[in-house]
Amino acid sequence: MNSAQGPTYGTPEMRRLQRLMVAARIAMSVAIVSATVLASVLFSRYEHLTLDGLQTIRMLIIIAGIMGLGALTLSSRWATRRDHLIADARYIALREEEQANLRFQSALEYSMVPKVLVDRDEFITVANPAFATLVSRTPSELIGSRIDQLMTTLPEEPAGAPPVTTLREEVKVDYCTITRPSDQSRRILRRMTVMIPRSLNESYSKIVQFDDLTGTLEDQRMLANDKRILKERVEQRTRALQILNSELEGFAYSVSHDLRGPLRAIDGFGQVLRHSAADKLDPTELQYLDRIISATQKMGELIDSLLRMSRLSTAQLDMADLDLTQLVNDVLLDVRTEHPGHPADVKVDEGMRVRGDRVLLRNAFANLIGNSFKFSRNTQQPQIEIRMVNRNRYWNEVTVSDNGAGFDQQYAEKLFRPFQRLHRSDEFEGHGIGLASVKRVIDRHGGTLSATGEPGQGATISMTLPAASINESESDSD
Repeated sequence: MNSAQGPTYGTPEMRRLQRLMVAARIAMSVAIVSATVLASVLFSRYEHLTLDGLQTIRMLIIIAGIMGLGALTLSSRWATRRDHLIADARYIALREEEQANLRFQSALEYSMVPKVLVDRDEFITVANPAFATLVSRTPSELIGSRIDQLMTTLPEEPAGAPPVTTLREEVKVDYCTITRPSDQSRRILRRMTVMIPRSLNESYSKIVQFDDLTGTLEDQRMLANDKRILKERVEQRTRALQILNSELEGFAYSVSHDLRGPLRAIDGFGQVLRHSAADKLDPTELQYLDRIISATQKMGELIDSLLRMSRLSTAQLDMADLDLTQLVNDVLLDVRTEHPGHPADVKVDEGMRVRGDRVLLRNAFANLIGNSFKFSRNTQQPQIEIRMVNRNRYWNEVTVSDNGAGFDQQYAEKLFRPFQRLHRSDEFEGHGIGLASVKRVIDRHGGTLSATGEPGQGATISMTLPAASINESESDSD
């Protein structure tokens, strides 16, 4: 009754009926009081009243009676109307509750999530097909069973269980296991219990929902095992690479040592022969001897270059934030010393900062700037530019450009291969190792390297280097 009357009393029609009934009660009370007073006057002063006075009092009593009777009739009619409204509201509320129950049970039955309804004594009153399938029973067989007879509650949350989110405080979460009779498989379940509002069917007390975590936990265990195996394989490969690098480094030193001996002998005996037999050899024979001596010296330089390049691949990186502008300016001082009289106009961006290994990056920029000086020495007004652009919070792009000899773009890929030269040795000296060394340095830093050029129009070497940590913090603050 209360649930039906509550919302009905708030309707406009019910409020109007209440006001009319109050007014009718007041009018009836006034009529009764007036009739009583007039009747008292009539009986107490009957002998002293004139005929007109008696007639007036009798008329007033009749009018009061008629008013009281009308108020009583109207009040009764309005009360009947009110009772009809309350009855209609109660009927509508009951129909809505029945429909809500039907929708609730229909949603429960067709839900793909295992769910049951239990009473206050923990007996199952309704089980949906999904739960029946989970426990290998039929829904009718489960009616009257207790949940604790079907499964075993776990004392704690299973390791690796996925987190539960967006749950209300009144939802109770625990974990349990069941052994399915059909295949004797052990299933691990997450159980979520919530109380049902009392306005719903009184035979229900709680709704219990189950999530089968067996597959998820097994997948996580397999993933953890795969990660462990992968980690072991990475460690094994890392150790193998370290051993291989160590062997290669030893091999390089051994080869260089074994090659240097014969080269020193050839160069030394060649020098002695040139000084002792110069007057006995004709110009052609002297030229042959000079070429032998020059070739041995060039071979020695190639061995040194190969050793330096091998060290670039095996050296331990010492990563730190670097002032690249200062590093480039230091390199420029050394390069200008090696190229006295070279009138190059060099422009270096201020405030260039990167993160990298100082020794390796100094080696890379020494090769790049040295190449720019070398290939622009025949240019009338040689210009060299070292610029940097911040691409994002993680990477900077650095370019080294010159207006020197340049190269044919179709051969750009050869630039970074060892011993690959795009110019004749009589035009520009070199061994074809410098840019290959630069590529190894940039690869060690995780960056990229590319080149663009045009014959007679100069060349540009572009590379990406890790941004300094100060750039990252500035990006965060922005």
